[in-house]
Amino acid sequence: MTDAARSLPGCYGARMTGAGFGGCTIHLVADDALVDFQANLMDEYLRRTGIKGEIIVSVPAEGAGVIQL
Repeated sequence: MTDAARSLPGCYGARMTGAGFGGCTIHLVADDALVDFQANLMDEYLRRTGIKGEIIVSVPAEGAGVIQL
């Protein structure tokens, strides 16, 4: 799925995660391409596997930083 995802517009990167048993991937996608990306990736996943996939959208947090005490 990472190869399929990388070929879609708006995908900045894709990577396999976990131990590989569940086939989980993570993708960095432009906001304005997200809806089409999801539809196209799920169509491709169904075509390749015969299984309906699931996408969970998350938004990155600000991350670590310095806290003034």
